Amino acid sequence: MLIICLCYCFHQEKAQAQAAIQKSVTLSLSEEQLQLKERSVQTLTLKIVNTGDQPFKGTLSISNTEFIEIISRSEYPVELKAGESKFIPIRLLPGKDMAVAQAHHLRVTLNKGTEVFATAVCEVTIIAKKSVTLISMTSNLILSAISDSIKIPVKIANTGNTAQQVTLVCQLPQGMQNRGF
Repeated sequence: MLIICLCYCFHQEKAQAQAAIQKSVTLSLSEEQLQLKERSVQTLTLKIVNTGDQPFKGTLSISNTEFIEIISRSEYPVELKAGESKFIPIRLLPGKDMAVAQAHHLRVTLNKGTEVFATAVCEVTIIAKKSVTLISMTSNLILSAISDSIKIPVKIANTGNTAQQVTLVCQLPQGMQNRGF
């Protein structure tokens, strides 16, 4: 009976010590919401702090989604003494297929073995860019008779990252309309 009681007390003390260590190690990202330009490299800074009186040894994992490419390493070994903090840069690049104005989550977890000690999440979105250009393919038009028809070839290009609806409105200058055109 005494052995069972001692084993139970030892297990309880170990669980309480584990909970104290878990509360004393924190993660924080420099930004919780990140808006990126299409295909631009961005750097986040991760801060890990051990506020407890026990050393911590574990692994930091950065989740990689199919739309966000992690340029830096995705796993780091972490060793922190009591009261120590560490800063880790995370470089990321949005993928080519990342949808505009749709939130994707970058998740950072601090593990000790199979147990998750702390997590931090950053919401990443791509900024919508509207850029439509209209270019005339001819510079000058010469009309030889009043009854000539006008044909102006144009090129429309969308260099932005969102689909755009384009409406063309043709209008002749006021002076041409009075001369029988």
